[in-house]
Amino acid sequence: MAIMLTEGPWQTENYEIFACLAEAALDKGHEVEAFWYIDAVYNGIKHQKFPEDVPLPVERMKKLIEKGQRSWLVGFA
Repeated sequence: MAIMLTEGPWQTENYEIFACLAEAALDKGHEVEAFWYIDAVYNGIKHQKFPEDVPLPVERMKKLIEKGQRSWLVGFA
């Protein structure tokens, strides 16, 4: 499955939807390829400030990569 994410973590919660879809697919044995485009590359920044009860996008993305997700990050093309 290929997923393209284009929004940063502060605009919407699309990174969370992306992470849930990708994790479900990986857990069922599917391959997942992620294409992070434009502002989506900011989901991978580890020095973000979020409320304490909200997981940082970078932590969600690390777990997906550990599970086997392949990622491409393109800030501008």
